[in-house]
Amino acid sequence: MNPSDLYHVGVLVFDLDAAIADFSAALNVEFEEPKTWPLDGRRSEDDGLGERTLRLSYSTSGAMRIELIEAQPDGT
Repeated sequence: MNPSDLYHVGVLVFDLDAAIADFSAALNVEFEEPKTWPLDGRRSEDDGLGERTLRLSYSTSGAMRIELIEAQPDGT
């Protein structure tokens, strides 16, 4: 596979808003407004993780898309 065959790369970040600003400045790319989805974070019925929120944003410019995904408070 060649690097030019890649459509996008995903990066897990601690702070989505800060990462959008940093990646935009460093790579001269633009990002869409962050999207938010509720997720059921349980791995089993009794693990106590419950519902979580997924936040992410895709770049809208450049040769390859960058997906920034905000990490959960516990690092997952």
